[in-house]
Amino acid sequence: FIFLPAKEDVFFEELFFYLRDRNSVKWRKIFLGNIARTSPSLKYIHSNIQKQFKYYMIENTQIVVYVPLGNSWDEFIASLGKRTRRDVKYDRRYLQKKFDVKLKIYDKYKDKEKAFNDLEAVFKKRWRKGKAKKRYNNENSFLFEKEVSFSYFEKGICRIFVLYLNDQPVAVFSGFIQNNKLFGDVFAHDNEYRKYSVGNVLLGNVIEYCINEGLGKLDLSRGNESYKYK
Repeated sequence: FIFLPAKEDVFFEELFFYLRDRNSVKWRKIFLGNIARTSPSLKYIHSNIQKQFKYYMIENTQIVVYVPLGNSWDEFIASLGKRTRRDVKYDRRYLQKKFDVKLKIYDKYKDKEKAFNDLEAVFKKRWRKGKAKKRYNNENSFLFEKEVSFSYFEKGICRIFVLYLNDQPVAVFSGFIQNNKLFGDVFAHDNEYRKYSVGNVLLGNVIEYCINEGLGKLDLSRGNESYKYK
């Protein structure tokens, strides 16, 4: 949900009224997913959904995974298991031997087109099949994602990290900074470079950036993907 400050109540009132009043569509179920238990929107959802629907259910299904950050990269590395520490160092060195490695952190409005285009390109290579591919392949979804991304760049809170090998984008991570946290959104890599652990290398760089910027946490959002627990 995206709305202006202090407009939450009006938004959810209109949303649920619209969903209830659409006589041409016989909804069997309305599912509102991926809402954090700590979200300030919950109280507005509760109060307004009761006005329009007789029955509703709240279910906790997934945990939000976040990375607690230390005071330095060395301190963070020291907190990892022995094998993970070894892999982090090895993967970085191996990439440097094989490729011309560059990391770009896009945070300026003037770079928004380049950043978003590289993000889109890598995402489409990663998700050629499955539900996730619709995020950028559908024109309306694509334009929405682009508009939101550009508005975040304009506000100065968007960050898009791109890992380049020989000037080719192979891994991307996007998110926005709020309340001293980096909230992750898109994380993808080109499957052709999977054997080089480009995703893990980029994630390490994102963590290092957060630490250097003095951020408190890196929020990796909901989901049980294995990389979040390494």
